[in-house]
Amino acid sequence: MLLSERDIILRVPSDIDPDVGGFLEQMIRELNLRLKQRNDWHRDAEAEGSVLFMGPNGIMEDNDAIHWDNTNKRLGIGTDAPDYDIEVRKAANPVIATKDTTNNVATKLQSLDSSGLTGTESNHDWEWRTNNAIRGRVDAKGNVVIGTAQLADNATDGFLYIPTTTSGAPTGTPTAHSGMVPMVYDDTNNNLYVYNGGWKKVTLS
Repeated sequence: MLLSERDIILRVPSDIDPDVGGFLEQMIRELNLRLKQRNDWHRDAEAEGSVLFMGPNGIMEDNDAIHWDNTNKRLGIGTDAPDYDIEVRKAANPVIATKDTTNNVATKLQSLDSSGLTGTESNHDWEWRTNNAIRGRVDAKGNVVIGTAQLADNATDGFLYIPTTTSGAPTGTPTAHSGMVPMVYDDTNNNLYVYNGGWKKVTLS
């Protein structure tokens, strides 16, 4: 701990045993030198926002690696100018992860070169919640499950919503996603449409 920004000078009392005094004098000389070096570093090397850590040769800082923006109350990792409360920057896909070590459940949030990613890195379900309750999940095998139980006959919430057309049958060509089909409901004519090279419908009554 740095006790003062001023040099601290320690001396051996003049009435101490000479044998003990010589040993203490050497120790104090070394301590005075280290205190001066630390104070010099504290005054001259430390930048505003530095996060200090112990390195192989003493206390260090690395503002390109970790930095506290005290003006905006933001923490930057990989940047000294964070744009968000906590920001991690890296050219090669930066990631934030947590792991519960009971069953090694690993969850991560990651920025890739062309997309964002969140989910479990381990072989476990990924759940999403609102109002402190589970609303759905993607299980470890990739199945998408909406809700957690059967809905009551008189339920008013917990449904899966799909879009409706504005005035009849759909006519647009949806953006293709390999191995998947989109669907929409024509609420003018009560038809459920699925697109597979063209729009196919099922009439509902």
